[in-house]
Amino acid sequence: MPMNYQSAVTQMGRLAELNLHITQTGLTTYMRRQLHGPRRGNWPWHFEWMIELMNLRTPSTDDLTAADVRFAMNQAEFGAFPLPPGITVTPVSAGGVPAIWFTQEESRPDQVILYLHGGGYVSGSPFTHRYLISELVRVTGRKVLALDYRLAPEATYPAALEDAWTGYWWLLAHGYDAQQIVVGGDSAGGGLSMALLLALRDAHAPQPAGAFGLSPWLDLTLSGLTISTNRDSDYLNRTILKRSAEFYLGDHSPRDPLASPLFGDLHDLAPIFIQAGTAEMLLDDARRFARHAAATNTHIEFEPWENMVHVWHFLFMIDPQARLAIEHAGRFIREQLIEKE
Repeated sequence: MPMNYQSAVTQMGRLAELNLHITQTGLTTYMRRQLHGPRRGNWPWHFEWMIELMNLRTPSTDDLTAADVRFAMNQAEFGAFPLPPGITVTPVSAGGVPAIWFTQEESRPDQVILYLHGGGYVSGSPFTHRYLISELVRVTGRKVLALDYRLAPEATYPAALEDAWTGYWWLLAHGYDAQQIVVGGDSAGGGLSMALLLALRDAHAPQPAGAFGLSPWLDLTLSGLTISTNRDSDYLNRTILKRSAEFYLGDHSPRDPLASPLFGDLHDLAPIFIQAGTAEMLLDDARRFARHAAATNTHIEFEPWENMVHVWHFLFMIDPQARLAIEHAGRFIREQLIEKE
């Protein structure tokens, strides 16, 4: 059987399964809301339905493989919409690390966002995050270099951090001043961004103008209280977090600050901006990190968003709170870069 035919059959099967889940979750959401009202706060129907769908598509069995973890994220490849008008994507090798430039005609040529995608260090890519990244380009007026860093378990800690380090220094070598760079990402990419700040400081290397984390994963020990208290409102689950941490860490300690920045000494870091939803399991990661950073006099802005789930920013095309959150992150990025001109 030709491989292209097999691929087409596989894709059709996955799309059929997705359509079935869309129907199932739509009916479940509708019936529950009729009987009990919104599941959380004032969630509109379309938002609750999407969270229900994401919950159903996120694996939770104890024997999760890396392929299982990747499947949920890589579904973004199916049913893709075109990128927004004016967004240009250009593959590049950033010192040997595959990467993609996302730009628009209005992008500042001398300022850049180094974006590190989420996916638990096991899944994801610039492609799975292309819409969110494109929206950041639009709201900031800056171009984005999105790194396709190595993933676990094929490449365990510190591979992702090494690639982030390489990408940052590649920008410096290509003429970008450190104070014209903002580093950031979502989920694991947000944690990786904070780990990069720690590594740069400890090496007495130049810090970027700022760093941001969208629902950052900052504690791979999973010790946050909201891991338990928000398990019924978020689409994440403890199993996928635990397995992802195991894949990434291998035999390495989860308390190493370069793996779990929550346990680091947070002094003398670039200004930091963090958002987390009050309905997400990783809320305590962000809340504790912000408290620790403030205690060291590191400039940090922490925004808790009421009743939002993990990286709700992905839903910006259908939810105004997601669009507003990205606008807030964009405001921080612009302020840091303008201040350093």
